[in-house]
Amino acid sequence: MKLEIGGGEHFARGADWVNMDQWAGANIVHDLNVIPWPIADGTVNEIYTSHCIEHVYDPDGFLRECARIGVIGCTIEIRCPAPFAEMAFVADHKSIFSPQHARNMDVHFPHLYWREKQRLKLQGYHFQASEKLVRAKQQLPFLAGLSDQVIMEWIPGAAHETVFKFTVQANEHYGR
Repeated sequence: MKLEIGGGEHFARGADWVNMDQWAGANIVHDLNVIPWPIADGTVNEIYTSHCIEHVYDPDGFLRECARIGVIGCTIEIRCPAPFAEMAFVADHKSIFSPQHARNMDVHFPHLYWREKQRLKLQGYHFQASEKLVRAKQQLPFLAGLSDQVIMEWIPGAAHETVFKFTVQANEHYGR
């Protein structure tokens, strides 16, 4: 199964995707803050979610559910506002998910975050530019020669969103 999380009824990816959201019109109508989600363990091959994780109270629980329902090797793409983007702090956003959070979960403290049989492995992330990136490059000549990704990583507001890529893997810390 290919699962889209939070596509609503107007932004669903298409017929080959099962859409889970709290809004009527989704294939699976469910409040994502209520865990566990109504999907069996290890039944999803691919997960896509865009601008949804910031609407839940427990982003770590959201990610644990993705790991639980994914098969080993399941690919996961999570898009959310960049941590310092203007859209990161708007009404109805409950949390911020950042590259540092993802690195902490995967590299620095996986034994603290992942206690279940499966976990997410960060494959990488990149930023999507905001309109401020163009203005920053025009107004700050010292940025010449730097890649857009470097600028977006270090200049708040230059990125609009962060795109994370994860895969589901067996948890090497399980049972310790």
